[in-house]
Amino acid sequence: MSLDHGAAAELLGSLSHLMRTTRSVAHRQSQVLGASSTHLAVLKSLYDGPARPGDLAQRLCVAPSVISRQVAPLERAGLVERGHDPDDARAWRLALTPLGRRQLEVLHADRVAQLGQLLRDWDEDDVRTAAALMDRLSQSLVAAPLAVRPAWLDLPAEDTPSPTTTPTSPEELTA
Repeated sequence: MSLDHGAAAELLGSLSHLMRTTRSVAHRQSQVLGASSTHLAVLKSLYDGPARPGDLAQRLCVAPSVISRQVAPLERAGLVERGHDPDDARAWRLALTPLGRRQLEVLHADRVAQLGQLLRDWDEDDVRTAAALMDRLSQSLVAAPLAVRPAWLDLPAEDTPSPTTTPTSPEELTA
C-alpha cells in the first residue's frame, strides 16, 4: 500500500511536535525528580532483569560510553548494582537493586496517574487506539533502514540550500 505524501508529511509533523513536547516535559520532570530521561530509561530497561552494559546500550540505542556515564550516579544512589556475568567471568552485568525497583515502580505509578489525569476527557478506546498506533509506528521505525541519504544532498550545487538555510536538526525539516 502506498501512503499519500500529504498524510506522511502530516504524521511527520505531528511526530516531530510530539517529540519536542515530550523532551520538554521530560526536561521539566527531570528538574523536579532529579533524574534524567536516560537514567529512567536505564532503570526501566533493567526492570525485567540484569543486562551487560553493551546489551543495555544496544537496547537503548545509545553509545556504550553513555551507559557508563549514566550507571555511576545510579550506583551511588543505590538504584543499580554491578555483578559478575555467570556466562563470562570477564564481563559484568547491571541489575536493579530492591530500592531501584521500588523507586521505579512508584515513579511509574505516579506517571500513569498523571497521564490518566491529563487524558481524563479522552475516551478509553481512543487511549488504547493511540497506544496501539504508537507501538505500531515504533516497530516500523525500528525496522527501517539505519541510514537514508537525504535527497537534498544529491541536488546540484546551485540548487543546494546555502549554509544559512540548511536545516540543522530534524525538527527544522518539518517545522
